[in-house]
Amino acid sequence: MTRSIDMFATTDTADQNILVGYRLTQPGHTSFIRYAKVSLESRGDEHNKARAELITLQHILLHCDLFDYAELPRTNITVSTGQCKKGIQNRSGKEQINRLGGSLRMVIDTSKILVRNQAPAWFKESTMSSNQLSMSGLYFNTHLPATCALGSIRISSNVLDRFKALSKDRPTNPLKSLNRLLNSSLIRANLPDHVVKHKRRLYGASEYWSVPNSDWIFIFATDKKEPVLVTCYKAEGNR
Repeated sequence: MTRSIDMFATTDTADQNILVGYRLTQPGHTSFIRYAKVSLESRGDEHNKARAELITLQHILLHCDLFDYAELPRTNITVSTGQCKKGIQNRSGKEQINRLGGSLRMVIDTSKILVRNQAPAWFKESTMSSNQLSMSGLYFNTHLPATCALGSIRISSNVLDRFKALSKDRPTNPLKSLNRLLNSSLIRANLPDHVVKHKRRLYGASEYWSVPNSDWIFIFATDKKEPVLVTCYKAEGNR
């Protein structure tokens, strides 16, 4: 059995909610079937549905303890709108949609994302447990990439594995732990010349950042459209 997330969204015009159902399946486990009512911010916005779906995907992939984070990325993600798919692939004409999709790109880089146009047979509200989310609440603003000292950044999946391996407490959600990159005191790390030369041979044009009094060094590749966090390491005494 393939690990998968299957979603479907529909507009509840009576109370201006997007009703998003999702079924999560993985080998050896029973499927989880739930739905979330996502409050709309305004009426008549054609992109509300895509935004609501992306917020729900954030909730499932980054904040729910349904799967071990180490097992990401997941495969076969089915969504119900093309705008949602474009947002995950950074191809939407709406920057806000691309921004919301940004947090999901590195966790589902190898996923097959499909679009469906009809409600699946399992989407029966009366048989699902619900969860109320808000488009202006927590999940709307917890995405990475995020605005920090470097502006908009992306995080490679390699960094998450490395950060988890090198951390003493072995965080189960390394992406959440990397919120330290939003620290307003993030500054360039002062590395020895021989270290800089070595890192540039490995990663090309790059910059090195850290937080004061921290031994974490974050290396960003700068030869792309936006900075990409390609690796991190602990180098106490080298700064």
